Amino acid sequence: MKKKTGLYVAILLGLSVLTACSGSGAAETEEVTETVMIQVNVDGLGAVAVTTDGTDPEIDPEYPFSSHIERVNKGTQISAKGETTEDGWQFVRWMKNGEYFSSDETMKDTPEADTEYVAVFMMNTGYEGEAVTDIKDVKTIGDVLALPTYGYSSGMNKYVHSFELDNTVYQAIAAIDDDTQEKLFDLDMDDPDYDRKQNEMVAPLPVTEIINITGQIPAQADLDGYVGKTFGELFDEGWSCSGWSGDEKVVYLDHTYFSYEAGFDVPENMDDFDEEKLAGLTVRSMTYTGIGDASYIDMD
Repeated sequence: MKKKTGLYVAILLGLSVLTACSGSGAAETEEVTETVMIQVNVDGLGAVAVTTDGTDPEIDPEYPFSSHIERVNKGTQISAKGETTEDGWQFVRWMKNGEYFSSDETMKDTPEADTEYVAVFMMNTGYEGEAVTDIKDVKTIGDVLALPTYGYSSGMNKYVHSFELDNTVYQAIAAIDDDTQEKLFDLDMDDPDYDRKQNEMVAPLPVTEIINITGQIPAQADLDGYVGKTFGELFDEGWSCSGWSGDEKVVYLDHTYFSYEAGFDVPENMDDFDEEKLAGLTVRSMTYTGIGDASYIDMD
């Protein structure tokens, strides 16, 4: 019995060695597939669809999605489609990691690293006239009404129309007389023909100035100059606060055309925190987050 037992143990040990060797060899030859994270989001009113199997993406009309996140094998070709979901909006472009990528509603890409894609949608005025293709050719507000717009405003005998051309955001400023401005204010926004009536009124206005808003986006080095100031000092300089997050330690700010996030030291008690208390706190960081009000009018 002892010999049989010893032989049985020896056989088991031999099998264990063979198994271990076999397992070791498999581990050495096993291929590890690298994956990347893709995020697809929407800026404006629209929806997106994403496929990773070579098929064409289609927006679900009943359940349109405004975001998509997925981990895919590196080297996988993705297809993404952006489509407006609201009247008065239009697809403009795809952004990839914050930079222009494509003006086609359906785009394809093979991400080599974690990547964020954003489908950008902007408003349209419904204007049926021709739009200029060169900023130098803008003479009247009508020349830019057919372009994607960020909005418009009126005041101080100025009519301002913000628009995008060649991936650049501009303001077209026109002088508007009191009579036209009053008629503009008297238009009924619930009127189904509101857009048409407004377009007819403002299209002939001669443009007196064009401002390149994109060209005025501040550099981070300039924003770092605000570190150490109090929020009260910023408020005195015309900055406004749209909210804050104690969890994120961030204050949301707006100034002229742009929006920002400012880091701050969170007080111990946030329950009764208000803008007056915020004014006494110090800016710890400042980051540009985007164009907030492209139709801003300087009232000074």
